[in-house]
Amino acid sequence: MTLFGRLTIRYWSVYSAGFTAMGVASGFVFSWVTEGASLLPTTLVAGLAGFLLFQGQAIHMFFSARRGYYEYMLLLKGIESGTGRLIRQSLGLGFYIRSRFTGLKEEHLSTIIKEGKNRLEWTDLMCLLIKASSLARRDHNIKKEISTLKAALSLYPYSIVVNNMLAECYESQGMIHEALDCCRTGLQDRLVVTPALRVFVNRKMDRLRSKANFT
Repeated sequence: MTLFGRLTIRYWSVYSAGFTAMGVASGFVFSWVTEGASLLPTTLVAGLAGFLLFQGQAIHMFFSARRGYYEYMLLLKGIESGTGRLIRQSLGLGFYIRSRFTGLKEEHLSTIIKEGKNRLEWTDLMCLLIKASSLARRDHNIKKEISTLKAALSLYPYSIVVNNMLAECYESQGMIHEALDCCRTGLQDRLVVTPALRVFVNRKMDRLRSKANFT
């Protein structure tokens, strides 16, 4: 099974369970507040409604014109999940939980990257570098963000995620032709590119070309 296939199944199962749980909880609260509704039928119906609500959203998401965008966001969620796993393994669960509230610092991530440089898979290192680039963006350090993304591309030059992020950096600096080059390279990613992702990137390239012609 491909990486994207695994991410899709994880997304579908986790969010289906989440929406169903919210439906069950709302049904329970409704029956408890009104005191007139039967607890079990109301809870079951509300749970089913929550499940069907997500399925409707998911079907719209994966079969609409914006499917490529949602697939891209799904890949980002997978990267975020992988980064969280590496942080928990390296710095402990307690640190991970605290960092969710206080914010992760660049030095913490740098420590994990240095320690894992010779033992981690390249995919794990790429996840960490992508996270490091997002921290640089948070700190408005565009030079650091670009250099970090280039370091990630040294692991796998065709990553559609990293190339898209680098294209956004270049576009923000007015470097439209460089951004277009990144998009073209990202389309060569044979690991995760789907027809919908290809459409997503091509639309971005059309927008960049229009901007280049306008300027």
